[in-house]
Amino acid sequence: EDQVLRREMRQLEGAWYSQAAIDRSKIRLQRLGYFETVAIDTPRVPGQEDQVDITVEVKEQPSGSFTFGVGYSQVQGLITSISLQQNNFFGTGDRVGLTLQRSSYLKTYSISYLEPYLTDDGIGLGSDIFSTYIGLPLTESDVLNTRIGISQTTIRTFRGSTPQQFIDYLFALNHNTFHNGSLELSWAHDTRNKYYNPTRGSLQTVSFETTLPGSTVEY
Repeated sequence: EDQVLRREMRQLEGAWYSQAAIDRSKIRLQRLGYFETVAIDTPRVPGQEDQVDITVEVKEQPSGSFTFGVGYSQVQGLITSISLQQNNFFGTGDRVGLTLQRSSYLKTYSISYLEPYLTDDGIGLGSDIFSTYIGLPLTESDVLNTRIGISQTTIRTFRGSTPQQFIDYLFALNHNTFHNGSLELSWAHDTRNKYYNPTRGSLQTVSFETTLPGSTVEY
């Protein structure tokens, strides 16, 4: 969609020409991961000596992925997993993901949805089955992320195969189902020039996670 590209532009229409803003616009478009190539041209406006147009030409590339895996473990038996990820859902720039993993010991189901531009200034909102995610842009390169989640974990024991430490732990707690609320705060500084195979820049992240009061197990 047209707005998916326009909201990444830092050279605004009708504003003073800025090569730095144009260069930054190109980098932001490349970092979306939707386009194989991004080219920006600035031809003169016919009949005007002090105005130029900005022409952005992009070549789209697949922005989704499908992963299927099969494995075997002596402890878990047959392990199967399927993962679907679409980073540009119907051209809206929204991200949708589905993950299914199953074995005799572990079952994981996850559906996620992220809207990176809930507001015009770039506040993103996303959620999955267990948590809600909010992203707050601080600068062109810095983002503060917050995630609040609720999870339930059930541990089942099997005679002859469950380690004794697990059995003793569950016996001491007198239950095998745990309810946890969690809060995660993270900061990311991203100066990469592309989403795939960047040639310049770097990515640093710092995160902190804690359980919320009332959780079965706190850390």
